[in-house]
This record gives sequence, C-alpha cells and structure tokens, in this order.
Amino acid sequence: MILKKNILFFCFLVVAVTTQAQSLGGDVLPSPKNIKLRSRVSLMPILSFYNPHPVYMANPKALAGYGASYKAEFKFKRGSTFKLIAGAEYLMEGFKFDSYYFPVGTTQYYDKNYNYTHTLRIHQLYFPFMFKQGFNDEDQKQNSLYICAGWAWRYLLGSSSKITNKATSEVEWRGLSALTAQHRFLMDNAGSCLLAGWGWEHRMSDMGSAVTFEVFYRYNLSRVQYVGNNNSNAILFKNNNLTVGVGYEF
Repeated sequence: MILKKNILFFCFLVVAVTTQAQSLGGDVLPSPKNIKLRSRVSLMPILSFYNPHPVYMANPKALAGYGASYKAEFKFKRGSTFKLIAGAEYLMEGFKFDSYYFPVGTTQYYDKNYNYTHTLRIHQLYFPFMFKQGFNDEDQKQNSLYICAGWAWRYLLGSSSKITNKATSEVEWRGLSALTAQHRFLMDNAGSCLLAGWGWEHRMSDMGSAVTFEVFYRYNLSRVQYVGNNNSNAILFKNNNLTVGVGYEF
C-alpha cells in the first residue's frame, strides 16, 4: 500500500512539473542553453520526533543530531520564479530508550521489563526531488523568500549503538546495528519520505552567489526496524525530523 502511494505521488509530481513547464511557455523540454543551474551546500542541526513502539520501548528521548546537504537547482526560463531541485543529504539523528536485550546465545523471553538502555546514532542518506516556488525572481532581487515541497528516497546506512545495563551501568555491547525499513522501497534498508519547507536567500553584491536560511520538515513513510547486537532485538519505531539549515549558493 505504501509503495502504491509512493508511485502515485511520484506520478502526480511529474504531471505537476510538466504542467508548470508548459505554462512557462515554449516546449515542455526546454533547450539546454536556457537551463540555468545553481548549486547549494548547507549545514543543519536536527530536531527529531519519535513515535516509539508502545510495548517494547520506554522513556524515549531524542538526542542532538546534525546534517549536511547538497542541492542542485534548475531554472528553465529567464525571469521565472519556479525551479526544480535534486540533491543528496546526510543526516545523523540520536535516539535513546529503555527496552529488553537478549545477548547472543541466551534463550530468554521478553518479560516486559525495561532493564537496558539503548542509545542509537542513526546514519542515513536522503535523495530529494522537489519543486521550488519563489515570491520573486532571485536573479533580480537581493533578498528572496521561497517555498519547497517534494519526495525523497531514504537510505538507512545503519546505527552506531550502545546497550547499557541499567542495574550495573555497565556497557553490555557497543557496535554497528543494521536498520531496515518496514515498508521497503527498492531495497531492504531503504524507504521514502515527503518533505516541505521554506527559505530565505540573500544575494551577494555580485548577485552570483548567496547565503541561505532554510527550514525543512521530513515525514518518513515507513517505520524503522532496529535489530541490536546480532538480532538481539527486533523493535519497530517511527521518526520524523525538522532541520534548520544555513548554506551557501554558487
């Protein structure tokens, strides 16, 4: 069902972009010489929002996170305020919660006790495809406001994890844990998300480069499964995030 929704949304986005391109005048596919490309790099702190599993997790807490982003903007007609954006983003989110832990070789059963604290550093890549609508022509104005929205493919690199015994405060295990998407998109450890945001852009005196300020919200369409130390856990949770980015466009 999630996959069908993703495909339908992608088709809708293609139709919307095509319609917008037609309204700009000329052919749907503009001449390459009329396409203007700008690149943007950004750094951003992350505010994470977690929806924990109601049975296997207790005392969930978001930890500090950060990210880095590269985006390419394509403008198809002089004077237009509409652009298409494609890019790549790296995000590291932090998550801490109490749960169970079955070390390798044990035959315990879950007794609904939360005797261990799990600390996760989630590493992931996003590949967004968006439209950008400005309130004026950024090439002619020194200060501009704009909005963006679109879809992104999410690739889960894994989690740097630590499991601590609450009774003894000893670290039972530390290492890398695999993460998979419950509703997979193309790969076991990949899903997708919807994202939207707004931004402000200030052109330098030469009007060729700019500094940017952006706020984006990402709504992930699939829960994540965390397996701990060699499948010592099997916990599903959902997370979304808000980023505030400061960047440089050239």
